[in-house]
Amino acid sequence: MCFSATASFTVAAIAAGIGAAALHQARTPAERPFAAIPVLFAMQQAAEGGLWLVLPQGNDGNWPWILTQVYLAFALVIWPVYTPAAAFVIEPASWRRAIMFGCGLCGVAIASFFLVQLATLHNEGYISGHHILYRTEVDAPLTAGTIYLTATTLALLSSSHRALQVMGGMVLAAALFTYVVMADVFVSVWCFYAAAASALVLVHFRLSARSAA
Repeated sequence: MCFSATASFTVAAIAAGIGAAALHQARTPAERPFAAIPVLFAMQQAAEGGLWLVLPQGNDGNWPWILTQVYLAFALVIWPVYTPAAAFVIEPASWRRAIMFGCGLCGVAIASFFLVQLATLHNEGYISGHHILYRTEVDAPLTAGTIYLTATTLALLSSSHRALQVMGGMVLAAALFTYVVMADVFVSVWCFYAAAASALVLVHFRLSARSAA
């Protein structure tokens, strides 16, 4: 697959539409954080689309740095906290909520670690072939990645909602595939696949509406 500004902006537009539909179908305030996941992915993909446009112009100005920080903030700080929290508040089973709570603690820990990394180390994105490569200078990447995946995928896999389980499985499979095949551009490619998988958020609400009818 060829990744480009067009691909990023297209996924952003589709995710925004899916998120708007999901938010419209959310019946309670507790459902809205999960319904908003595609909207957040749309914002993240739009930031990467902007990077595709400004990086070929050179590193003059602040936009490459700003857009890189926005993208990495979503990828490394927001998602490991937001994902288990959004799954937790719509989960009815107490034992599953306990697992999600543990995932949330892992998420807070790894997000705090990445936040310090982003604030204190040099980070940049640049075009490498048909991908954007993000250099983050993260210490202990394998350990950090394992904790990150625990927070973002186990919380979904442990849900009692079928669509969330499928979404978690897809995101985990995409992470493993991307790490094996194109580890150097993992952050960009995996988030692209995760954004596509967020379409299951709308599936969840449609299934819920059908079961309630």
